[in-house]
Amino acid sequence: MGRIGSARWLRLAYTALSVTWAAALVLMWVHSVSVGTVTLTTKVLTVQGVGLSALILWALRRRVPVERLNALLLWGMTVWVVSRVSLRVLVEGSLQGVSFVLITGLTALAFTVLRPAAAVAYGVAGWCLLAGATLISRSDVWDVLIASAFAVLMVSYAALSGRQVISEREQRLAAERRASTDKLTGLLNRSGGEEALAKLARAAEETGAPATVILLDIDHFKAVNDRFGHAAGDEALRCVARALAEAVRAQDTVCRWGGEEFLLLLPGVSVQQAAGPLERLLSTVRAQPVPEVGHVTLSAGGCDLSEAGTPDEALKLADERLYAAKAAGRDRAVLA
Repeated sequence: MGRIGSARWLRLAYTALSVTWAAALVLMWVHSVSVGTVTLTTKVLTVQGVGLSALILWALRRRVPVERLNALLLWGMTVWVVSRVSLRVLVEGSLQGVSFVLITGLTALAFTVLRPAAAVAYGVAGWCLLAGATLISRSDVWDVLIASAFAVLMVSYAALSGRQVISEREQRLAAERRASTDKLTGLLNRSGGEEALAKLARAAEETGAPATVILLDIDHFKAVNDRFGHAAGDEALRCVARALAEAVRAQDTVCRWGGEEFLLLLPGVSVQQAAGPLERLLSTVRAQPVPEVGHVTLSAGGCDLSEAGTPDEALKLADERLYAAKAAGRDRAVLA
């Protein structure tokens, strides 16, 4: 996860929590003073609670990463709850139900900070603390103790189940990415490109916005392999792929269409608008030497999706124009 500033809602939630909690503790202190019931427990818990709130607000101001902020809240609140339970039992001889609620909440928070097994152990340890405090103080809170045990178990089960679902989803997405990614260049492979082209065609049909399809081919690539070897040819492919990926916008798609051929998909751009950027791209590739090979050039052919009835027809038209660029001397683009 990113920093706090990248999730404004979380920053606001932590700020509201800290300010509200500190205000509540101060109001309780004022009330205790007004009725003359200020105890050691009240003093210690107020100082600890206000101090933790101030520390969290400072961390927010410094834009501390979310993981560290969660850890700060977990361990700060753990100290506060342990102090509360200890002082209530040892000094006042009683135990209140709010401690059970806090332990359940902190167990849920523990799953965002600790490993699953450690988070479960945290919840069990918290419940054992409350069980011991109940025995020592002989407080009549057994029903709350039983309910808190159930709550801790349910929180642990829900958190572990959620983690499992997220893990399986991440594994599935990773497998899908691997299946649609070209291993050599890191670009989309033909399968991923076909899916992207279909989506582009649907979006263009629904919105009426222009979209451009461009096929590019490394000139004399067979000669590169024959003269310098396949390792050098692979490096040429990687260099061209990097140049293409760096040249396009975030919403554009680049894929390795096959062999030394690449596909560019440009949503919201007509073929006329694509002409200038495409010429600059060809110039960039032409000017960048490939290690052990030297300079390579690209030929390109493209069309607007509106010129063709289907994605396949658009690819066929772009391919015809690519071969026209080859026939005209290579190192150029034909877009009409």
